Formats: sequence, C-alpha cells, structure tokens
Amino acid sequence: MSKFKIILAVAIVSLFLAVIIWGPSNYNPKNPKIVRFFNSSRIETALFEYRRDHNGHLPVRLSELVTNYVEIKDVGCFFWPLTTNNYFSLYSEELLKEIDSNSAFVYLGEKGVSANIVLFHQSSLWPQDKDAAKIVVISTNLTHRLVSPKELKLQLLQLTNLTSELNSAANQP
Repeated sequence: MSKFKIILAVAIVSLFLAVIIWGPSNYNPKNPKIVRFFNSSRIETALFEYRRDHNGHLPVRLSELVTNYVEIKDVGCFFWPLTTNNYFSLYSEELLKEIDSNSAFVYLGEKGVSANIVLFHQSSLWPQDKDAAKIVVISTNLTHRLVSPKELKLQLLQLTNLTSELNSAANQP
C-alpha cells in the first residue's frame, strides 16, 4: 500500500471518529460550557480582526467591536443567557452601553497587557457545572485558556498593584 493511501485512510478514519465524538448529536447550544467557548471564540476573533486593522491596538471597550467585527444579529455573544432578540429592540447607543455594562465577560482591553489577560467570563453568571472551577480567559496574544479562579485573582491583583504603583509614581513630584 502506498504512503498516500495510508495517509488518506488515516485521515478518513480520523474524520469519521471526530464526527462520532463531536458530532451534532453532542452539540447543545444551551450547554454553558459550549456557550462560554463559542461566545469567547467569537469575541476573540473580533478582537484579532480589530487589532489587525488598528496597528496592533485593542479597542478601549467591547462595544467598539459592533458592527464592523460583530454584526448586530450576533451581539448575543456578549451576554448570558442568550437573549439576542431583546437587544434588537434597543437603539444602537443603548445596545452599546448594554454591552459595556452588562456583558457576560469582563474586558480589560489594553490594560490587560501586564496581567496577560484581555477578557474573562464572569463565572457568577454561568450555571454551575463540572467545569465551573475553571474560567475562560483570552490572553493578550488572543488565545483561549482555562484558569483556576485563584490564578485569575493573582493575575488581576498583579494588574491592580501595577496600576496603583504607576498612578502613585505619576502623582509624585
């Protein structure tokens, strides 16, 4: 058997197993774990595109991603539970304020650089499940990872301390 046929056979078997394991029958759009990852992935993609278009800078607010990077019909990615239809009735300014004030994610924007965190989900909003002990984090290199609440608190404390030190230094003569 040629190498090509072996590779093709392995690829077909791998695809078949992937469909069985992660196929549509296992997909549940109400599963908090899936929703957290889907929503954060959508925001991650939008942040990546924004940064590409703005000389490496991230937006100051999440709402800056709407409409160029996240369409109005997809603004549900910022919220939990998924209530996208309620947001269509808001005027655009109200919608943007809602994203910035009531997002299911905490966005640190450029401030996250020193803590290596740009965005993380508000775990208090999500139903408790077996994965509730881990928090979805998007790092400054715009990659996903799961961290423990303790690790997240340490990184946020590091950011807070650094910000306080910078403010103190700026206020001293």
